[in-house]
Amino acid sequence: MTAVEGAAASSVRIIREDSETEMQVNSSEYWDYRFKTDWAECGGPHQTQFFARLLVSLLPEWLKKDVGRGGVAILDYGCAEGDAVPILADAFPGSVVQGVDVARAGIEIARERFPAFRFAVLDQAGARQPEPADVPEPADVIVCSNVLEHFADWKTKLESIGDIAREHVVVLVPFREAAPLFDEHMAAFDYDSLPPRLAAGHYLTHVAVVETTSLPDSRWAGHQLLGVWSRSAPPADGEACLDLDSLDLRGLGEAEIMACLRLAKRGLSRLSQESEMVKQLRTQLRQQQDDAHFRITELNNQLIRTTTNLKNELIEKTTGLANELIRTKTELNNEVWRITVNSANELAGVRAVLDSAEGRLGRLREAVAAHNERLAAVSIELRAQGVNIDLEPCKLSE
Repeated sequence: MTAVEGAAASSVRIIREDSETEMQVNSSEYWDYRFKTDWAECGGPHQTQFFARLLVSLLPEWLKKDVGRGGVAILDYGCAEGDAVPILADAFPGSVVQGVDVARAGIEIARERFPAFRFAVLDQAGARQPEPADVPEPADVIVCSNVLEHFADWKTKLESIGDIAREHVVVLVPFREAAPLFDEHMAAFDYDSLPPRLAAGHYLTHVAVVETTSLPDSRWAGHQLLGVWSRSAPPADGEACLDLDSLDLRGLGEAEIMACLRLAKRGLSRLSQESEMVKQLRTQLRQQQDDAHFRITELNNQLIRTTTNLKNELIEKTTGLANELIRTKTELNNEVWRITVNSANELAGVRAVLDSAEGRLGRLREAVAAHNERLAAVSIELRAQGVNIDLEPCKLSE
């Protein structure tokens, strides 16, 4: 079991179960240790592949045509475990691509993983070590991707790369990396950090900047800077391009190149200030939006509470009215029942009285009829005796 403590700018202490050693950060021993332990675990191969594809995409078209003519020797300087070499070979078929690095452990892994390509070990000064002897130097194009930022004396390292480049030096580094720098980084780069001319005669011909945070499968949060130095390059189609994302500096002298870089830096600084103002405005807008959302939420909650209270009050009143209606209906039903019962009883009494009256009336009619019969008999007897008396029968009025 091992661990790395305090990856400082000068040295790092490696703690093992059986020993404790201190080594220089970014030394060959340091990178040997990284490649043998946590490089793959930390996504190192994927990072190398991402930067290689990014570098190829940022190359100017005139350089792609020059390298793509075939038969060009390309050297990946600081190749780590060699993951960029097959990507460069695919981008420029017909070229011979090789890799070199100061870490023997990384080179051994590269040879095992990519046996179709050649890899060599460099010493700390950047010179080729005797083993293997068949690695050709110099090369037509030297590619150095995310390596120089690991060296405080990166300018010296860049000059040594220029010494072995026949035509072009292509460098990719972090751009305007904010302090504190990443643990293993010793230098930060801006436009005017780049030398307009290398001692070997290469002039700065192209500069490109890209924001990489939002790129697919990004391995760097921030910006990356591409610099190209060329011994000779096709003439520019017009005046030097001063686009902040891509500077075409072909055909310019050192003073002109530096002037363009300073202009680009000032332009980017102004753009950064404007971007900062925009960020502040956006922050204020977001704050206002947050305040508005908070107020809307409060109003929504208040509306919900009011609606709930009204619903509860309506339910309460509706329930009260329903209960009152039930009580009233029950009372009315009871009253109707009482009236109906009383009316039925009274009607029964009336019917009983009528029945009694009809009985008496019937008997009275029978008595009147009997009486009239007797009167009629008497009248007959009297007439027989010669008495002429008219006896009127009794009548009942209707």
